[in-house]
Amino acid sequence: PGYTPQIQFSNRLASDEKTLKKLITVRPAVKDLSIRNYGESIYLYGTFAPAKTYTVSVKRNAMDIYEQRLGANWTGKLKILDATAEMHLPAYRYGVLESKEGKELEVETINNMKAGVVTLVAVKSDDILRVTGLIRDYYWSSGNYSYVGKRYSKFTVPTPKLLEKVPGIPGPATYVPGERVTFVQKFNRKKNIHEKSRINLNKVLKGKGGMVFVQIYSPDLHTNRWSNPYRWVMIQVTNLGITARYDDDRIITLVTDLSTGKPIKNASVTLYKRKNSKDYYNIDTDFLWKGETDAHGTVVAPGIRKKGPKGPYMLVVSDKKQTAFLSIDSYGHDYGYVSSYNWYSSTIPERTTLLSHVFSDRNPYRPGENVKITGILRQRQGEAGARQVVPVDGKDIKVEYVIKDPRGQEVAKGDVPLDSDGVFAVDFSSRPTAMTGYYYFTGKLKGATAIKTSYISLSFQIAAYRAPEHTVTVKTEEGPWYFGKNLKTKITGSYTFGAPMSDAKVEWSLRRYQGYFNPPKNPGFSFYVTYQGRMVDGQWKYPAYSKLVKEGKGTLNDKGVLEVAPPLEQGKGIDKLHGPGSFILEATVYDVNRQAIAGRSTTLVHLSDLYLGLKPGRSYIKAGEKVKVSFVAVNHDGKRIPAKSVTVTAYLRESKEKKVKSGRYYSSRWITEETRVGSCKGTTGAEPGSCEILFKKGGYYTLKGTLKDDKGRQVESHSGIYVYGKDAKLHDKNKSKSIVIRADKNKYEIGDTATIHFTSPFKDAVGLYAVEQGGIITWKNIQFKGTSHTEKVKITQGSLPNFYVSMVLVRGRVKPEKGSKEPDSGRPKFAHGRQSIT
Repeated sequence: PGYTPQIQFSNRLASDEKTLKKLITVRPAVKDLSIRNYGESIYLYGTFAPAKTYTVSVKRNAMDIYEQRLGANWTGKLKILDATAEMHLPAYRYGVLESKEGKELEVETINNMKAGVVTLVAVKSDDILRVTGLIRDYYWSSGNYSYVGKRYSKFTVPTPKLLEKVPGIPGPATYVPGERVTFVQKFNRKKNIHEKSRINLNKVLKGKGGMVFVQIYSPDLHTNRWSNPYRWVMIQVTNLGITARYDDDRIITLVTDLSTGKPIKNASVTLYKRKNSKDYYNIDTDFLWKGETDAHGTVVAPGIRKKGPKGPYMLVVSDKKQTAFLSIDSYGHDYGYVSSYNWYSSTIPERTTLLSHVFSDRNPYRPGENVKITGILRQRQGEAGARQVVPVDGKDIKVEYVIKDPRGQEVAKGDVPLDSDGVFAVDFSSRPTAMTGYYYFTGKLKGATAIKTSYISLSFQIAAYRAPEHTVTVKTEEGPWYFGKNLKTKITGSYTFGAPMSDAKVEWSLRRYQGYFNPPKNPGFSFYVTYQGRMVDGQWKYPAYSKLVKEGKGTLNDKGVLEVAPPLEQGKGIDKLHGPGSFILEATVYDVNRQAIAGRSTTLVHLSDLYLGLKPGRSYIKAGEKVKVSFVAVNHDGKRIPAKSVTVTAYLRESKEKKVKSGRYYSSRWITEETRVGSCKGTTGAEPGSCEILFKKGGYYTLKGTLKDDKGRQVESHSGIYVYGKDAKLHDKNKSKSIVIRADKNKYEIGDTATIHFTSPFKDAVGLYAVEQGGIITWKNIQFKGTSHTEKVKITQGSLPNFYVSMVLVRGRVKPEKGSKEPDSGRPKFAHGRQSIT
């Protein structure tokens, strides 16, 4: 089971899948059987039952691509063997069990018929970092665990009698210190059936919470000499939730109750790290710091800049009854990266760092040519939120450099001064017999007083190549161009010495793209048209961003010219453009030496002489309020056209779970749909026209404006508005762990105040909010009521060129969502978001 049976033919079959279903039968019937043709093979997809024999028949009129038919009916036997033994733990490496929801670990297995041996080890707080290192090392050793044994040998415990005769290397529990129990447990009672078993963690926890290392040995998993018969996981049995936002200077920790989601005050928080040692096999830990959470459930622990490497750090939180831990390593759940906390960290990040832009005058070069390398150097300094880029500080600053060839051999070295503008220049003359390939320039800054890490680098290529011997130009006639016209274009090929490329072969193609045109003189108005996916014949489809319109071949005339005039098609169905299009005509011309050179031309194609611009009065409003939508009708030069009737319609965008067709099959997926909720009308003039729409319900709305031009063509423009309120929903269910962050402007100036709106995927949550730039500038606790929240940030000189706002929220256990297909949908959850503000 799990493998796809196939019928192999000597030639490729000509029959399509519909015909194959009539030609091929499988008995007894197979659930969800699908027969597909791939070359000489016919694949039988479906749910084949284990330990069962099927009869497969092929009728004689099956035909190959050479119109040859099968000589006779064919029948064969297909024997499905027993399912391979499998064991699935509910978490990879680490997991959490809510102490109030029980202390049993569920394991799903199939064909583990022989009894397994379970080892449970109660892990102490000061051993957690060591055990997480073991889990990491054991996994990465990929079957060679010799150095793991050396590193953890002093923690080795005697092998239990139940595991004394197990062949091969010992399981990881051998190196986990702590009180333990080992016992036999039966996992499967019937063959070829997935069964669930529960392991009672109370055997070692004795009614309390804590950390348990779970190891399961199953002899049935040892199917060959390379297969691992052990499965293991580190489980926290706790009702404490830990959330951290950290940089090099601080670790902001929030402790909450997993059941209620409320902050926990006076919780003890301890910080550990790996002990600094020259011994590669050292895995001892150091105690760093201890504190207690405040009334908001938060406490700030010192970061790696204050306490030093090596990372990662380990947060251990406890109260009188339970304990929990959180690893502070280089990667966060929000995909952020703080390199100083990784496993190999051995240095503390510097506050003053080198910025460099190193480039060559061109690339590639030929052997014997002169290579000019230029570098611009600056230093970045200051605290988070007050970072500055300034000239490199120092005296008699030089750049010592080395250039190496593709074999790593040194071909040039020296030093050059850094001038008063922070610029250096290096000239390298390659030999006429120089090796081809990539060369590597590396430099080190000397004389800089505040910079410790000062290496710069650049690669360039020396290659033997043939210079182009002809040029190609693609030129269209002057516009403006509109859909429905033919794009008159000249393709010209000329040799570099000036002669036309008569009789040269040409291949050309015209592609259509979604375009954008912003008429001048109307700032703040949106002339953009958005394209969304929708259901088409039961299938969810998206408009094609790019579509081939036409392609062809030809020959240049005696003047080296080929004229073409492909149609400017607007498209059909879901791919039809409702706004401008961008058409690219590309032509490739081949000379007598088969050298191919291409040229291209891009043409903006309009739908109409008019464009419609929309501008909502506000980007964010509260549910139950009206918003005034202003609009203008303009020509291509931005001149406003009066007396045009405009309709503005509001559509609520919501995500719903629907059955959609994918090829021949149906599946369930989340799709975003638009529901019309209201509209208003008005007339354009020399001044912007306007009308109002009432928004009763929270959510994200698309505003679509329409008008008719003098030829009856519909002109569209789209904009958006967010309505917040208690019933506001996350606009994209596929990102259910994301906080949607929207700023009221795309760009800000110094002195502005940015209004940042946050939308949570769940109601009533607590969390942490931070403003960041090269580290955390400010932070505070957040209490969500409903699903919406707004923060304001003052834009200062220190905000340049951009900064980030981030938020993380946690929610306790709630009632399961009605109709949800998600397992345990009411479980505690977290959500996060991070957005750059320019």
